[in-house]
Amino acid sequence: MLCDQCKNRKAHVHVVQESNGTTIEKYLCEICAVEFPPEDSPFSFSVHEFLKGIYNDHTQVSQQDRDMSSKICSGCGQTYRDYQRSGLFGCPECYRTFRLVMIPLTKRIQGSVQHVGKIPLKLERVHRFEGKKQQLQSALKDAVQKEAYEKAAELRDQIGLLSRKIEQLKEGEQ
Repeated sequence: MLCDQCKNRKAHVHVVQESNGTTIEKYLCEICAVEFPPEDSPFSFSVHEFLKGIYNDHTQVSQQDRDMSSKICSGCGQTYRDYQRSGLFGCPECYRTFRLVMIPLTKRIQGSVQHVGKIPLKLERVHRFEGKKQQLQSALKDAVQKEAYEKAAELRDQIGLLSRKIEQLKEGEQ
């Protein structure tokens, strides 16, 4: 389905808006969805304001937060208060300077501090199997060091099986 706004790109966002008793449905591409609704609409929404609301629980302002507000980034001179207003860091050094606050915030919003990015659906299974293979290889190394050869043989066989599955999946993509 094409975007109702630009009529060029594929629509990925479905918007339903009720106004004066009428329901308006639009299918928008990602670019047009960012621009929708117009700024004068009562439905405007700011992701930065939303995230700021998650973090700024005014009922519990910790000593760490008060200490952080007085810190200044050595790279660009930005304060944590500047970040709270804009939602943007000024330089890479800001991430190190304000790390103590950003780690819990990132965990709360994203569920983890490790960036995993987006993986094409076809590669997701390969990626998962390769991670499992690395775990098994580590366990195999430990088993050999402990001279647990029967366990090492089992792990070797599992690694071989996973390697064949990974190769089959990679061949199927081409």
